Amino acid sequence: MTIGEKIALLKESAGFRNYQEFGKTVGLSGDWLLELSKKHEITTVDITRLIKIAEYFNVTLDWLLKDNNNDYVIDVKKDLAKDDIGVMLDNIQEKISEGNSKFYGYSMNNDVSKLANESIDIVKKLIKQNL
Repeated sequence: MTIGEKIALLKESAGFRNYQEFGKTVGLSGDWLLELSKKHEITTVDITRLIKIAEYFNVTLDWLLKDNNNDYVIDVKKDLAKDDIGVMLDNIQEKISEGNSKFYGYSMNNDVSKLANESIDIVKKLIKQNL
């Protein structure tokens, strides 16, 4: 379920006729809630707004921010700079996972691909621990 579907579900389950009424009761802009209800994922959001929704409906932020696969619906990578090393490493891992990756022109077999992915995970963990 997307964040938009969850917002619509909360509105309907509480019996609000429209987003203006919903927003007024929760203390948020009805127009903002309507826009949020149309989204499948979000890149940025004022967390205090989501807290108001979560508190009013007695749901967790995790419930609001995760889809049915337990993945976050916030695409934080869209907001990161293109020169972000973490994003670059993630992209390398995605490319390796797709298969047929090359390293200086040499094809990487499954064992090498697995080793490369594990090594990148270690590098990311070390960097995060030292930030």
